[in-house]
Amino acid sequence: MDALIDTGMTSPDCLIGVGLDGENFNEAATSLRGFRRTEMYGVGYEATRLVVVGLGRVSIEGLGGSEIDTYVAEVGDNLLGVCYFQRLAGFEVVWDLNGGEMTIRKKLP
Repeated sequence: MDALIDTGMTSPDCLIGVGLDGENFNEAATSLRGFRRTEMYGVGYEATRLVVVGLGRVSIEGLGGSEIDTYVAEVGDNLLGVCYFQRLAGFEVVWDLNGGEMTIRKKLP
């Protein structure tokens, strides 16, 4: 599924890597495990809020080796948060601020 990168979506324990809208969360729920409620920060919210999460395997389509275990939350939108990238060992995120682009690639040796 398509998801936006949201650098403001995080959780105090940095476990939530993906946020989904209700429809996609319900569809993904059959392959998630370890359901619980946890706190999440989001841009536009003054405080943390409790969200339902489940643990699952997530990857970026077309980016080999990007599969990680992370919590997936029902948050109202399809978002890929910073906590996903913090667990993406062996990769780097390169920001081209002038060009307004971000590249995710394997780290060079």
